[in-house]
Amino acid sequence: MHFLRVAGFACLALLIGACGGSDSTSPNQVTVTGTWTMQTFNGTKLPYTISSGDTTLTITDDVLAIQSNGSYSDMTSFTATIAGNAQSASSTEVGTWTASGGTVTFDDQTDGGVTYQGSVTGNTLTEMVNGTTQVYQRE
Repeated sequence: MHFLRVAGFACLALLIGACGGSDSTSPNQVTVTGTWTMQTFNGTKLPYTISSGDTTLTITDDVLAIQSNGSYSDMTSFTATIAGNAQSASSTEVGTWTASGGTVTFDDQTDGGVTYQGSVTGNTLTEMVNGTTQVYQRE
């Protein structure tokens, strides 16, 4: 049962990250590729904690790597605490991305086809995923 709770929180953590496609520097395009580090989750600086009953998930780090070949990987590190027992873990989301202007569309291939969007302004990437907002800074 404890494993199922941790696995559930790991799935939630997978929803936190990621991106997908074409990276250009034409006047209507922005550069999307690179390594991005999550700064805030729903307006709160990391670490970000989510609690439910005797279970707590703390997101400690999230690094998104967007490749020029249209693929991405997003590794989220977290600590799950269940009834006072803490366990650190990480999860990785992979998928593809496309960009048009400053809008990036991510196709998560890890979680059964979840698609979400973000926007890039300079070195800031803001993702909107399932009602949450995650802000990344390019390294």
